[in-house]
Amino acid sequence: MKKIILTIAAVILAALSLEARGLNITAGYNTGIAKQTWNDTRSTDIYNGFNVGIGYTFREIVGDHVNIATGLQYVNMFGKKNTYDEDLKMNGQQVDSYLQLPVRFTYLFDTENCDFFLFAGPKFLFGLRSQFRTDDVNFNWYARGTEQQYSRFNLMLGVGGGMYIGEHFRLSLGYDWGVLNRYKGDLKDAGNKLYQSMATVNVAICF
Repeated sequence: MKKIILTIAAVILAALSLEARGLNITAGYNTGIAKQTWNDTRSTDIYNGFNVGIGYTFREIVGDHVNIATGLQYVNMFGKKNTYDEDLKMNGQQVDSYLQLPVRFTYLFDTENCDFFLFAGPKFLFGLRSQFRTDDVNFNWYARGTEQQYSRFNLMLGVGGGMYIGEHFRLSLGYDWGVLNRYKGDLKDAGNKLYQSMATVNVAICF
């Protein structure tokens, strides 16, 4: 373990000598908001979780201030969920994990002490796991067959901003609105809806 920690530290120190703000390693905290309409009953569930990943910033796409930031991130979220089985309401634990690909168009404001930026753009998500659990139920929303009621794909549109701290650190805050109904199959045909949005606070080490 000690060797692994020393190796990681050496890699980070070596990377700090490279040109900054291209490649980056990201990590952060997520809050998910799931708004659903099920059999004409509306409810909102709040999830919490984290993300880790790698990214790259394509700089000066248009002029000196417009960049494109993208990357690949793993997201894990969990929280209480309300669902329904005919007239029976069930309260349980929902656990979700995704791979997400954000594509952010950023505009950079240079100042003497710190560089600020605003961003906007889509985020593409692919579901890896979506599981609802109670003491008596263990339900996989992605399972093959009749249980497959969630689409694995989702699209969000987001805005946000942040700042660079020195040459090698970045802090960002954003919010993404889900634009696709996650339900599919019989649930979607019956008029049920599930839209998921996400607030994110991220930090990044920029190489």
